[in-house]
Amino acid sequence: MSKRTFIAISIRPEEKLLAFIRELQGELPKSRINWVNPATMHLTLRFLGNTTKEQIGQILKDAPGLFNRQNSFEIELKGFGKFGSGLNPKVLWIGLGENDALSELAHEVEIMAQNAGFVGEARDFRPHLTLGRVKWLKEAENLKKKLEAYRDATFQLMMIKEVVFYESILKPAGPIYRSIQKFPLVD
Repeated sequence: MSKRTFIAISIRPEEKLLAFIRELQGELPKSRINWVNPATMHLTLRFLGNTTKEQIGQILKDAPGLFNRQNSFEIELKGFGKFGSGLNPKVLWIGLGENDALSELAHEVEIMAQNAGFVGEARDFRPHLTLGRVKWLKEAENLKKKLEAYRDATFQLMMIKEVVFYESILKPAGPIYRSIQKFPLVD
C-alpha cells in the first residue's frame, strides 16, 4: 500500500503575509481559486508522489543522518508571482530570496530521494510558497496590478529549524497533510 508523500518545510505565515493574502482574495472575489489554508502552508523541497512502504522506510533511515548535518538558516519570503500564461495563470505564489542553504538542502533531499528509488527531478528546484491554484480568473486586471506592486515585496523573514516528511491525503475539500516524521536541523 503506497502513500502520496513529499518533503517540505512548514511555514507559519505572520501578519504581513496573512494581510496580503486577505487583500488578494478581496481583489479576486469572482475568480475561482482554491486558496491554500495558511495553517498548512509549506515550502516543498521534493514532491515524491506514490511512495512504497520500503521507500518510506529508506527515507526514515537516511533522513536523520542528512538533516542533523544541516544548520538551521533564515529564509526571506519575497516577491509575488504566478505560474502559467498572462490571462491564464495556474498557480499564485510567494517567492523566496536567493538562498544557498535552501538550495543545498534541496540538493541533499534530491540525492536522498534518488537513493530511495525515485527518478531524478528533470526541472531545477524553484522554491515557492503556493497561495492558491487558479481554476478560472475573472479579475485579470486586478491580479496584474498586484503582481506588479508586490513583485519584489518582502513579506516575512523566518528561521528554518526542521524539515517534515509529509503524507498528502487527497480529499474532495482539498488535501490533508499529515506529518510522518519531523527532522530537526542543527541549531
